[in-house]
Amino acid sequence: MKAGLRKILILSVITCLLPAAVFASARSLMEDGLKEFERENYYDAYLMFHKVFHQLPVDVNPYASTSLFMVIRSLYFLDRHEDVIAEAGLFTDTFEESRYREDVLYTKSASLMKTGRYLPAVSFALKVVYQTERESLQRKALELAREGTRQFLSPEEIKTLKALAGSRAEMRGVDLLLAEKMKLKGDVATAQQILQSVKTSLMTLFEVNYYNQILKGMEEEKRAKIDLAVILPLSGPERSAGKALLDGMLYALNRFRHDLLHNISLVVLDNQSDILKSIKYTYAAADMEDVIAILGPLSSQDAIAMASICDFEKIPLFTPTATRDGLSALSPYVFQLNPDQDERAYALARYAVDSLKYETFAILAPADDYGRRISDSFSRTVARSGGMVIRREWFSDPNDLKSQFMNIRKAAFILQAADSLDTTNILLDPELELKTPADSLKITLDAIDAFYLPIYHDQIESVAPQLAYYNFDTHLLGDGNWLDESLLSRYRRYVNGMIISADHLMLEQDPRVSFFREEYESQTGKTPDRLTIYGYETMVLMLNLIENGNTTREALRIAVNNMGEFRGVIRNVRFSKRKPGVNTAVRLLEFRNNTIYTLQE
Repeated sequence: MKAGLRKILILSVITCLLPAAVFASARSLMEDGLKEFERENYYDAYLMFHKVFHQLPVDVNPYASTSLFMVIRSLYFLDRHEDVIAEAGLFTDTFEESRYREDVLYTKSASLMKTGRYLPAVSFALKVVYQTERESLQRKALELAREGTRQFLSPEEIKTLKALAGSRAEMRGVDLLLAEKMKLKGDVATAQQILQSVKTSLMTLFEVNYYNQILKGMEEEKRAKIDLAVILPLSGPERSAGKALLDGMLYALNRFRHDLLHNISLVVLDNQSDILKSIKYTYAAADMEDVIAILGPLSSQDAIAMASICDFEKIPLFTPTATRDGLSALSPYVFQLNPDQDERAYALARYAVDSLKYETFAILAPADDYGRRISDSFSRTVARSGGMVIRREWFSDPNDLKSQFMNIRKAAFILQAADSLDTTNILLDPELELKTPADSLKITLDAIDAFYLPIYHDQIESVAPQLAYYNFDTHLLGDGNWLDESLLSRYRRYVNGMIISADHLMLEQDPRVSFFREEYESQTGKTPDRLTIYGYETMVLMLNLIENGNTTREALRIAVNNMGEFRGVIRNVRFSKRKPGVNTAVRLLEFRNNTIYTLQE
């Protein structure tokens, strides 16, 4: 008793001695940290919250529990899951009555899940389910517990959760999780026995809803069960794109679920933007007997790593966004739903030569892997079609293209001035100089039928004005990075008449786009972006293939190669024998008089 009073007295003295500036500093840091957290600057936020927590003794720090809670949240978004687990332990030991306690336990559970410690992850999630009074947190925690048991725990491991349960209520939760697991494994009889034994002891509304959901699922089990594995970054630096794709997939599945002949589910695996996890989950998905295909990943780099595994395991991989050339050539089980760079260049070059009758071309491209690959494809196709690329120029700085444009002007001048000479010899002879100065910008050069400009989106505002300055009478060709209505409109005086090779077309006035947007917003309360629609189209394509009877991995692979054209909201999908596994449905568009027109789908 005396020791306790002495501690209170000492703390009171310390509090009185601390200057008000210290508390003001802590408050200011806390506010700044919250602002950085909202901006998703998690590292800066972490540093600020960490300083607030350690700036004052816990017993006199008015922001102690809040700052440590935000330290934990910041660490989670930084993918520092071991630190999350450690700091969460400190929090629960220090702040037993904090209002953030259940949030901290949930975050700890999520970090345990991401580090592969599934049993304790489910145990902590279940504690949150039964301890929190907030319905939203309860739903999230229950879904986390269900995800862990459905995908990663065996029935025997689920039973051991009872030893970790802190109450009879948690034991009921374990029984419900076990019943769902047995249902998923096809042991409906055991699942029914478990549900019957627990039925009269259910005490809360969420338990009753979960119980009924499992029962309803048993009725759906009468339909053939098929799983699709989804490997996407749902955390880490690319999480926004991954979540957008997944949102579109889930929307499509939920929209058509009740009309399906098959019981189709998604097995969602978060690769956390980590190529090693993509590899790990590809093996895991291949081992799941109900999984007939993998959807994902987001990046071409991950897809390359996964392709050889899919080839060995003979499981189809459908990549919604990967555009790397040669990816589908790695395996007959890999399908690129986006036209690759080579295909976009091929389609544009063929159209320019065959339909527009252009004969001479110049290329201006970034001096990197993308620029060289797509330029090579374009040049190769032009040559095979009977045209000629008279000059290729590379750049690193889009703001200063004088040397590149002057080199192209010189080549064009030689071609234009030598119409009675052997043009090929002139172009190949670097020592030959014409007496007339080729660098005179007063001379309009029309010897180049078209400029091919496969540049990046953020380079357009630098390149477009320079095109006009260097005085070419020519036509413009561009890759999909040019497909930006507002940007094209801003520079329309320079790029009027440009033809663009793109993998999709998403225009505000397109009735298909506006109808989808309205439906999606009314159902979800969110506005879909391009990746959301990609996810939706990917899932609708899969549902079409499965509902047509292609319910095994091999049947699915064969069906894709023989299917007709799939027409989506903003892109179509068409595979050909010329280039198996690559979507060849390239859209050719023309920007003219401030309007985008479709030339070819």
